[in-house]
Amino acid sequence: MKNVTASAHECYVCVGQAGNGGKCTETVALCEYEEQSCMTTVSWGSTPGWRLGVPMMLFVSKQCATDDYCEEMRLKNLPLCTRISYEDWRCTSCCKGDRCNYYIIDGASPHRAFPLLTGAALLLLALAHLRRL
Repeated sequence: MKNVTASAHECYVCVGQAGNGGKCTETVALCEYEEQSCMTTVSWGSTPGWRLGVPMMLFVSKQCATDDYCEEMRLKNLPLCTRISYEDWRCTSCCKGDRCNYYIIDGASPHRAFPLLTGAALLLLALAHLRRL
């Protein structure tokens, strides 16, 4: 009988960080054997305790996950994954491979990169949208 060893893979991990930097691109975890996916959830909205004038922000969470759980969360958040800059939204994406969740992807399509926009760029987009109304 052959002795087979399985090597675990690594994912970036962070919880509710403002943007895709800091812990989200520096902290790595060794995943459990059954956790074959790296999962990323990106949320756009205001901080808890919202009040008028509080800016919208991008919040990022990353973790190791089983394939089933990651797909469940991706499908659960798919209706919320609008990426409309003036509304709260949330997208979850899954990927496989060591540290594959370094970059943010949108969760709607596993092959399309999510453009991380600055607040100024989002403001310009919102103004352009309002002018068209």
